[in-house]
Amino acid sequence: MRRETTLSFPEGSACLAGHFPGNPIVPAAAILAALIAWAERELERKVAGVESARFRKPLPPGGAWRVVLEQRKPGTVAMTGMDGDQVSMSLRLRLEPA
Repeated sequence: MRRETTLSFPEGSACLAGHFPGNPIVPAAAILAALIAWAERELERKVAGVESARFRKPLPPGGAWRVVLEQRKPGTVAMTGMDGDQVSMSLRLRLEPA
């Protein structure tokens, strides 16, 4: 199973306040919250936890990542955030039992 979406945060988003003046980036917590909510809607299952998260490149306000969600084994999903051909983020989530 594979799903895709585009993740972006417009300039002026509330989550950007103070993060960081003069060089704003979207906080990892905001990215995680958005992706967990999307995964729960797509899969119709709750996320039990984050097994791993790695951010290789910041997401600037107004920027966008193409995010691919794949279920590789029962109970877990992997997500990859791409900026063009470059991996910007990888994430593995553990799902609650069905």
